[in-house]
Amino acid sequence: MTRDTLTRIREARAVSTPLIAVATADPYAAAAALGDEYDPEKNKKQTRENVPPIIGWDMVRGYFPINDQGRAALAAMLGPADPLGLPGVRPDVNPIEALKMAYEDRPQTNGAIFLYWAADALMDNAQAVQGFANLRDPFKGNRRTAILFAPSWQLPAALAQDTQVINDPLPTVDELTQLVRAEIENFGNSKAAKNVDGTPWTAPDDDAIAKAGAALAGLARFPAEQTTALSLRNRRGLDHDLLWDRKNAYIAQTRGLVVEKTRESLADVRGLDAIVEQLRATCEGREAPAVIVRFEELEKQLGGAKGDNTGVSQDILSTVLTSMEDYEWTGLIGFGVPGSGKSLLSRALAKSYDLPCLTLDLGAVKGSLVGQSEQAVRNCMKTLYAIGGTRVYFLASCNGMATIPAPLRRRFTDGIWFFDLMGADALAPVWDYYRTKYEISADDLTPEARNWTPAEVRNCCRAAYRLRCSLQHAARTIVPVAIADKAGLDAMRQQAHGAFLDATHGGPYQNPGDSPSGVAPATKRLYD
Repeated sequence: MTRDTLTRIREARAVSTPLIAVATADPYAAAAALGDEYDPEKNKKQTRENVPPIIGWDMVRGYFPINDQGRAALAAMLGPADPLGLPGVRPDVNPIEALKMAYEDRPQTNGAIFLYWAADALMDNAQAVQGFANLRDPFKGNRRTAILFAPSWQLPAALAQDTQVINDPLPTVDELTQLVRAEIENFGNSKAAKNVDGTPWTAPDDDAIAKAGAALAGLARFPAEQTTALSLRNRRGLDHDLLWDRKNAYIAQTRGLVVEKTRESLADVRGLDAIVEQLRATCEGREAPAVIVRFEELEKQLGGAKGDNTGVSQDILSTVLTSMEDYEWTGLIGFGVPGSGKSLLSRALAKSYDLPCLTLDLGAVKGSLVGQSEQAVRNCMKTLYAIGGTRVYFLASCNGMATIPAPLRRRFTDGIWFFDLMGADALAPVWDYYRTKYEISADDLTPEARNWTPAEVRNCCRAAYRLRCSLQHAARTIVPVAIADKAGLDAMRQQAHGAFLDATHGGPYQNPGDSPSGVAPATKRLYD
């Protein structure tokens, strides 16, 4: 729990706020931090006379004390133990009975803090929601506070107006760097560092520690500690490859985020000179991206927002819009012909600049339980902010613009770029690249492939390689999109004309119309 979160809780208690919902990825660390905050031995600003009882609760243990004052208050709540010493079943394990016990006014619990683990799981239980709502007035009357823990919050209407929501952010890079340093020191002092084969333990230097701290961004404290500890090796010090693999495994558990493995670089992107130039300038300029987020088939992900009468899709879209605005996230939209390189570009950019690459899948955040989808998308945004701060860069791709609302288009401040069919000059380096990649002989003639996309060139070269046939023969299996979907292509070009940027030539896109070449004329490059 951050210092800012602890301060906000103190301020809320100072004015007798009875209900607080804290969105935290690590409730155990949050409870420990609260215990330290009100411990006079660990916080010199805390007086011994005003230490509040702190009591935790979960569905397995029922109530349990966090500090000595909490132990005394809990004894009054639970009453005397069974005189026969029989274990019995504690009623406070039941959430409804536990809330009834907290509701009762006892002198020993005045000013107490009650911590409820996994409280989001109780929000679809009408009795539990009512039980929390009942705590408002009696808790405010004697400065008691109920703090509800969950990874993220979307409160039911019965609690939304009466509960203060505090988002406890994931650890900063500086905090993670300190954590890495502490783990390295612990490892150096442990038996694990005494290698029996005589290999000495060599502690990583400051640069390696700082690099590890940055790599751990997006993890809560506990998984960051585990990832670091498991990545320490005698011979190599801190194994960054292992660290990234373990970190990616944790991130992949965040519903809606997929960690991409990048293979291609910008050197593999041919014929899209203008947009590649724009993206290089972005990554080499001020406020360079810290993470690339892919938004694949954006129009399909947002297709249900208009017809969804549950409000879930609208809430997901609103959360993305708010996050992009509040955190000043930016990016661009690639719109155009399927197979023209829109998806390849995002992975290649991440590889070229050694950036983490994630795919945001809004469909995957949707859950079957009430509030599950809303919590999942907020958790995605929280994780992205922890990884990239204000330097999260979105690369969206789409084959249609009708379902993408204007407020979302406006968030992509680097523009909408149209990916058209390429002329012979732009397509020539694409042929060269795939001929080399698939070991096509120089004697094998390039087929007359008018208005092909880069994906169709790749498919032709790959088919020739796999089938041990000529390019001319492989070309017979290709039906280019310019023929298969001519009406769709014409509609795209008409929409993009003068309104979007040209991914190949730069500047506003110009519809080629009836031009014999079938491609837009070249315009002035962006950075000439």
